[in-house]
Amino acid sequence: MIKFLKTRNVKSPERRFGDAGIDCFIPKFDNDFINRLQELNPKCEINNGTISMSSANDILIPLGIKASFDSSIALIALNKSSVATKVKLTVGAGVIDSSYQGEIHAHLFKQDVEDVVLHEGMKIVQFVPIIIDDTSIVVEDALSDEEFYHGIKTDRGEGGFGSTGLE
Repeated sequence: MIKFLKTRNVKSPERRFGDAGIDCFIPKFDNDFINRLQELNPKCEINNGTISMSSANDILIPLGIKASFDSSIALIALNKSSVATKVKLTVGAGVIDSSYQGEIHAHLFKQDVEDVVLHEGMKIVQFVPIIIDDTSIVVEDALSDEEFYHGIKTDRGEGGFGSTGLE
């Protein structure tokens, strides 16, 4: 179970049947929200319930919610398809750990040179809950490749960035 607490005047997060993500919205533009938004984003223009990103490349939006959930879960911020394709904003920082107890923010990057205008109540980001494995980690100071990879040698080896081909 994921519990949300609204800390601002904002539409409640929603998840429709069959959706992977939980949709979150831009809060109402009251004085507290505007002040916090300006503090976080001095390059953005804020007027009459809209945010203009004409001279900003990214924005941090306080979403007016906190979340509480078990340590076996994390929330991953992902693009809303309409925001990414029509508004040209994509998600930046996006992992919410169960240990985080503050207001959740959306971090978005402008992908176009055009001005982007956002408005209160706009569906802006979705959070997908994922199960976290409690696998322990071990850091070794020195091991041979043979020891480190348990005697397994792959064809790929250290190849990355398309080394296995495109088809």
